[in-house]
Amino acid sequence: MFWVIARACRQSITIDEADSYLFWVSRFSPSHWEAASNNHVLNSMLERLVTDIFGVSHFTLRAPALLGAAIYILAAFYLCKAITSGKLLQWTLFVGFVYNPFVMDHLVAARGYSLALAFLLAAIAIAFSDVPPLRAAALSSVCIALSFAANFSFAFANAAVFLMIMLWLSRNVERRTYPGLAIAGIVPGLAVTIFLTMWTLLNWPRGQLFYGAHSLAETFHSILESSLYTLNPYLVNPSLYPVLEKASDWLPVLLGVALAAQAGGIVLKRVSVLKEHCVWLLAVGAGGFIIATAAHRLAYGIWRLPMPLARTGLFFVPLFILVAGALASAFPVTRTGRVLQSFVLVTLFATACYFILCLRLSHFKEWKWNADCNHLYEVMADYSQRYNVKNITTSWRFTACLSFYRELSGNKSIEEIEPFVDRYPSGKPLYVLFYPHDMGFADQERLKVVYQGELSGAVVAIRPDVACANE
Repeated sequence: MFWVIARACRQSITIDEADSYLFWVSRFSPSHWEAASNNHVLNSMLERLVTDIFGVSHFTLRAPALLGAAIYILAAFYLCKAITSGKLLQWTLFVGFVYNPFVMDHLVAARGYSLALAFLLAAIAIAFSDVPPLRAAALSSVCIALSFAANFSFAFANAAVFLMIMLWLSRNVERRTYPGLAIAGIVPGLAVTIFLTMWTLLNWPRGQLFYGAHSLAETFHSILESSLYTLNPYLVNPSLYPVLEKASDWLPVLLGVALAAQAGGIVLKRVSVLKEHCVWLLAVGAGGFIIATAAHRLAYGIWRLPMPLARTGLFFVPLFILVAGALASAFPVTRTGRVLQSFVLVTLFATACYFILCLRLSHFKEWKWNADCNHLYEVMADYSQRYNVKNITTSWRFTACLSFYRELSGNKSIEEIEPFVDRYPSGKPLYVLFYPHDMGFADQERLKVVYQGELSGAVVAIRPDVACANE
């Protein structure tokens, strides 16, 4: 929690975070109800509440995501304790849930992914707690509805997990109470959905759902790539860095082989046995994973609805960890079983260590080119004031972020910033460019680079005659 708070306070605002705030939170109208793929309703509502009360800052804008992080961490901690009493496996699974670079990025970013993950995992934790079945069904239902309200891309995963939860809870009640269980599971979640998201869903415009993958291979490659991004050179000894970097190629393969072998041993009932509650945790994780995958593939086949890509497939990570944890917790009954369990533990432990070596405070993987936007604005504002430059041209990659910092600073002397894609107007006094892409334009205009971001590739460039004219 300390780490995600530190990142929330330190890291620059990104294009998606800035757009969410500027379009759905900062406007005077109740814009948080509007139907758009970039508007994560529950997150926008909470952002509006927190920023209206406490003012706008990195921390307050990301406060709803940090709330989601706290809930997610607690739910992960509880599930790790429920899966096994072994301290090593508990630690390994907890790191897998929380320190995965892909997950940790989205526990910080001011988007709906943190809350969606949190309530999804909380629903599973509640179902497997000591809460009576009817109450567990109602609470899980509310959590699933809140997860959906936080991010619509979790819809299929939410439905799949809730189905598996209800099957689990139905085993613990008498048949005559099935109708009551169904009512407890449906009515609270439906009420939350009606209150929070029904108007948004009924007014959903066409053409909003365009971001995504066009094959399952693309989906899972993007999730794997994001989960193994990237070793921190400040944590890894330079002599070990090339060796450990190659681990991203073989760690997933080894882990997959180990889990498949362990699953085979359990199915054959020759090497290991699972406790009943772990059987059901395995069923929830695997069932949710498989059903959500099938639903997305079917929706793509019928309606060409894009399949999850990177962040929209974030829910696959905790479901996979549930499966891995349940399999690893099996009690070995033969020497072969002990060997297989050790193999699983070693590969899970190695993966957890890799995740810890990927810890970073500097940037998000998906928005690395926004890593220096807070510094970009400071330099831009300084040169604007020094040379009386009011009209500033920026790459579309930085427009929303710089507009956010402009509003945050209260500096209205700079005109509203307009985005440009590829073609920039010639003759402007100051530009904010993405240098790897816009180097040719900078050379053509003979611009002088006065600031270059260390991580992002962003530059502030001015015309030499502007500086000379004002000296």
